[in-house]
Amino acid sequence: MNKTRTAKLCSIAAIAALATIMTGCAVTDPSPSVTTLGRSDAEMAKTYTISSDTNWRALINDLERAFYTDRPSRLTPNPIPH
Repeated sequence: MNKTRTAKLCSIAAIAALATIMTGCAVTDPSPSVTTLGRSDAEMAKTYTISSDTNWRALINDLERAFYTDRPSRLTPNPIPH
C-alpha cells in the first residue's frame, strides 16, 4: 500500500473512533412519558416546587452565614439575646 493511502485510512479510522467515543451510548428516550408513568403532572410539579424551595432556603442560609447576617453584631453595648 502507498504511504499516503495508509495515512488517509488511519486518519479516517481515527476520526470514526473519535466520533464513536464522543457520541457514546447517547440514545434519547423514544417516549418521555415512560419515565413518568407512576406520577401525575401535579405530583411532579409539587416535587419540583418542594426541591426548588429547599434549594433556595439552603442558598439563603449559606449566604447569611457567609456574610455574618445570621447573628447579631457584637459591637453593641447592650446584650442581645440570640
